[in-house]
Amino acid sequence: MPENLNSGNKKTAFFEVDARILYQLGEQLVSNKSIALAELVKNSYDADSTKTEIILKNIKNKTGGSITIKDNGLGISPERFESTWMRIATIDSEENPVSKKYGRKKAGEKGIGRIACRKLAKELKLISVSENEKKEKIRLSAHFYWDNFFSGSDLNKIPVDYYYEVIDPCEPTGTELNLLNTTEKWTEANAKRLNTELWDLFTPKIFREERVDSNSNNNDPGFNYEITSDEFSAFEDTLTEKLLKNAWAKLSGYVDESGKATYTLKTIKMLKNNVEYIHVKENNFKTLKNTNLEIYFFKYISYFFSGSDLKLNDAYEIGHDRGGVKVYADGFRIFGYGEVGNDWLDLNKDQSRSIGNFQDESSKIKSEDPRPGLDLFVYRQLFGYVNYDKKLNPGLSISINRESIDDTSEYQELVEFVRLGVNITTVKYSDEKRKYSKYERERKEALEKEINRRAEEAKNALKKKKEQAKTEEEELKKKIVGLEEEAKIVNNNISEIKEEVNNHVVKKKKLDEKKRDAEKKARFKNTPESWHKLDLLRKKVSEIESEENSLNNSKKNLETKYSSLNNEIESAKLSLSNKSKSNFETIKKKEEEVIESEKDKIKVKERKYDEALSILRVLASTGTMISIFTHEIQSFISGLISLNSNVNSLLSKVNDIDPEDKKYYESESIHLSEKIETIQELSNIIGLSGGVESRTEMKRWNIQPIIDKIFIPFKIELNKRGIEYENAIPERLRSPTMYRSELIAIFNNLMTNSVKAVTNQKVRKIKIIGNETEDEKISIKFMDTGKGLDKDKWELVFDPFETNSEPDLNFGIGTGLGLKIVSDLVSGYEGTVRFIEPPSEWKTCIEIILPLV
Repeated sequence: MPENLNSGNKKTAFFEVDARILYQLGEQLVSNKSIALAELVKNSYDADSTKTEIILKNIKNKTGGSITIKDNGLGISPERFESTWMRIATIDSEENPVSKKYGRKKAGEKGIGRIACRKLAKELKLISVSENEKKEKIRLSAHFYWDNFFSGSDLNKIPVDYYYEVIDPCEPTGTELNLLNTTEKWTEANAKRLNTELWDLFTPKIFREERVDSNSNNNDPGFNYEITSDEFSAFEDTLTEKLLKNAWAKLSGYVDESGKATYTLKTIKMLKNNVEYIHVKENNFKTLKNTNLEIYFFKYISYFFSGSDLKLNDAYEIGHDRGGVKVYADGFRIFGYGEVGNDWLDLNKDQSRSIGNFQDESSKIKSEDPRPGLDLFVYRQLFGYVNYDKKLNPGLSISINRESIDDTSEYQELVEFVRLGVNITTVKYSDEKRKYSKYERERKEALEKEINRRAEEAKNALKKKKEQAKTEEEELKKKIVGLEEEAKIVNNNISEIKEEVNNHVVKKKKLDEKKRDAEKKARFKNTPESWHKLDLLRKKVSEIESEENSLNNSKKNLETKYSSLNNEIESAKLSLSNKSKSNFETIKKKEEEVIESEKDKIKVKERKYDEALSILRVLASTGTMISIFTHEIQSFISGLISLNSNVNSLLSKVNDIDPEDKKYYESESIHLSEKIETIQELSNIIGLSGGVESRTEMKRWNIQPIIDKIFIPFKIELNKRGIEYENAIPERLRSPTMYRSELIAIFNNLMTNSVKAVTNQKVRKIKIIGNETEDEKISIKFMDTGKGLDKDKWELVFDPFETNSEPDLNFGIGTGLGLKIVSDLVSGYEGTVRFIEPPSEWKTCIEIILPLV
């Protein structure tokens, strides 16, 4: 190779461009026809158009149709047509970053929109009206036949004729692109996607009022588009206020020009509390600036859609189609991010791993849930965007195909900004969910107590009403008896008076005869004695008549009284009848109230048992899976033992290994051995409880070794926690005839409860004792030094879903079914389980009594 590169004959060469470049830029880079059209719509926006119409004709399921993009922008002048339209990859966007009329930040770059036309159709007919400096309207037209730009030809030598002329000044400005002789078939799904992509091309309208302004002119009237087609169904946006008002919360976030990130979370449809939370990121971002986000967070459960016009299933479908966090640069969509199945934030990935806690500062947020990561939101549960300023974030460069951002440290900060916001929201949601669950539990407990109180009140009211009714009816009956007795006496008196009156009538009749005789004699004799005798008789008759009148008056009064008494008796009898009827109806109503209150109590119990049954069904359905898992885990254990043995063998043979490294690997090998032992013991326990013998053979089992085997898998964890346990069951103590799996279930539930109870105590001890009682029964007592249990809950915790245990990452979060299962299993063998007063050094003691045989 000659040393002097400038020696020899001199010639000059220039780069030439093959027409194939249009194919590579227009068809290979832009693989999505929706993106191709979106780029043309961007050009309309850059031209200060306020409206763009897209007309689809004769393209459904066939080629050869047309697509028209028509706007009312400033148009393309002849000068601009030659300098920018016909020049690929100009720097016009860099030299003129904002539009002429409204000062919009330009969205189009590198002229990719017009080149992408050839992907959609074989021809492009351009008609554009612009206004020059003389206020003249100029119409320009050009026709591109893309087949002329074939591979092997020199791009800059293929002529394109264009025409322009001055036209009527009243003609409006604007550009019309006619894509003729389309090359691909369009389906209903393609048209639907086009509509969705265009809805999301700009920051969605539903968010637009609250997005960070991209420095556009305040006089900008905005930009809209319309798709017109007779071949496809109506084009509409599913992302509406009707959907968003059912979100749990909305998160807003902003990174200022110094890199400081601030998040604001506000609930929309609260669980327990109305959350308003502000979080300032601990450390500023190094490169990310002037970036904002807004995300709505959903959980597709009936609670959030109760009373909504939108059905839960419909919302879920919208979430599947439109959910996700989309990325925008200066308010324009970068395609790919936030599309169906796109997990650019690793949300679905992390949810599938069931991570309990996040590895960022969101883990420092106070929460009642120890494992908030289990509630991580995934893409279909999010509706939102993140928008960044391109000028202030030059490191966020968009790939030429418009479908991604280069994976740089700046991009990783963008991901971190959004993901931290999602994690913060998840922690707050998980905390609220936990509080709501606690509130619901307390509410249900209060409701149950209220139902029990009402039931008791109803029973007492019924009893009181029955007693009152009995008293009232007895008093009325006594009154009637008294009135009837009085009426009987009056009636007797009337009879006696009648008899006296009759006697007086007879006596008067005799006296009247004597008086007539005396009158005759007096007139005949006319002596003073005869007239005196007549006067005496007259006087006696008068006295008899007076007495008779008095008796008649008494008789009349007694008859009146008798009639009154009879009326009073009838009235009292009617009152008794009415009172009995009223009391019957009232008592019946009270009885119905008691029945209803008892029904309410039954419903509460049914709900609890239904929930318990549901979980038990799920547990029962895992039997086959556990069997397969046990088999596979044994194979896995064998592999681990072999691998660990090989590592130890290799360590003993290698001489040139660093002593510190050797010590480290030996330590890790010991740790692995402990883990293998734990897994092996757990597998054995699964085998014990799930094996055929455990489920099919009933016999009297030796209790002590079963309890030992339950504790063995957890001995390393118990040692770490400093928990002492003692199995003081006598060696010969046996269970009644039962399944071994049932014994394991009983002791395992009691053991895990005790471990969780003592973990956070100063003294951490568990002891199990047992003996045969004098009445031929078995007594087994689980004792621990945990936090204890209030006496008023000693019976309550045996109900389903009543739990007093603390959540534990290794021993599980209490479901409230453990003691219910223990109670059901024990009672199934005519035994009892209960809390009793623990000995002095212990805090809790549960006693199980089982028959000896």
